[in-house]
Amino acid sequence: MAVPFINFLAPSMGGIGPIELADFNKLQRLQQTSGVPFYAGRFYPKDNQAIIDGLQLGLISQTPPWLTWERIQPTQIWMVPAFEDERIVTMNVTIERIDLWPRDEDDYEGVEEPTKSELVNFVPPGYGGSVEADAWGSLNLLPSFNGSIDPGVEIKQNLSYIPPIITLGYLGIAEVQGFCSEWGFYDQELTIVNGTRYGQEQYGYGGADALGYDYSEVIKVRPDGAWIYRDAEIPESGELPSYDDLADRGFFVPYVQNSAYYNSAIFEEQYAYRFGNQYWNTLTGIDDSGNARAGMITEIRTSQLDCIVYTIKVACTTIVVPDTLTGPDEVVRQELAAAALESFASNLSNNIWYFYLPVRYNGEIPNQRIEYLLNNTAINRINLDTDQ
Repeated sequence: MAVPFINFLAPSMGGIGPIELADFNKLQRLQQTSGVPFYAGRFYPKDNQAIIDGLQLGLISQTPPWLTWERIQPTQIWMVPAFEDERIVTMNVTIERIDLWPRDEDDYEGVEEPTKSELVNFVPPGYGGSVEADAWGSLNLLPSFNGSIDPGVEIKQNLSYIPPIITLGYLGIAEVQGFCSEWGFYDQELTIVNGTRYGQEQYGYGGADALGYDYSEVIKVRPDGAWIYRDAEIPESGELPSYDDLADRGFFVPYVQNSAYYNSAIFEEQYAYRFGNQYWNTLTGIDDSGNARAGMITEIRTSQLDCIVYTIKVACTTIVVPDTLTGPDEVVRQELAAAALESFASNLSNNIWYFYLPVRYNGEIPNQRIEYLLNNTAINRINLDTDQ
């Protein structure tokens, strides 16, 4: 069988390192919900800040989670044969499962009750189950070839620039690079209020200006589509309703998504700093006539998931190379058959390994996104026009 090369300097050098003592309890809880049979180590992206920050290495390093949008320099994962007569033929690395990183009370020191209990016992929104399944995937216990569920993470399999003559089957190498996007943080939402009072006469049910009526609507932009409440009563002043109870009013047909989560996920770097994704931009951007599509954004809900964990699966194919065979044909055939059976058993049961990578939500980029979205609303553009 193939086994991972565990590097105790991985927190600073990158690669697969040991499981940190502080993570054991969380991993045991994680296995109960994720279906992962075991974790053999933790993946550390290259250029981790462990040494720079003065943290200890190895089992007690307590390295902080990786941050979203932080660049992952090409980081290799190595697998080696467990036995002298074994060779690695292929190696495939996938990220096909994401979960909520379990929370402990120690994670929220200084937070007062009942808020602390709410954070520790947080349950992610379900959205009927479909969004979570799309955003977090599902674990396949057999070898698979799905790459990474997060489009921001690129995996290079069986590195082609390393000639096989160098490794001779004694080393399997794959490489992870890119960045962890906000793909796994699926609970982000917008609440938009539109109406003629924001100078949006050109919109409405057929065009309020052309038909001569006032209109108002609330659009709840969620990962499963845009829920709309027409003729909503919008107060002139004071606190606005939360609009969390609008889902039972149904979808507004033009905004329903066929590939709902893929269209609404935030994973493209070129959009992340601005409007988030093209789906949000359709509802909040400026149209060709210079009119704001969003009258007022009353809420931009950033992720409450806080920290998620990627499960990295490594599957190898190995063969057993028998010693130089001499002697009667019958003996040679028996040796070859034994080697074939040993190879089959190895690939059947012992060549899949699992590693984990905690990833924390980075609030820096969402702050820029919020500013961009708010500046494009009709109410803010009206105020800017007045100031001029």
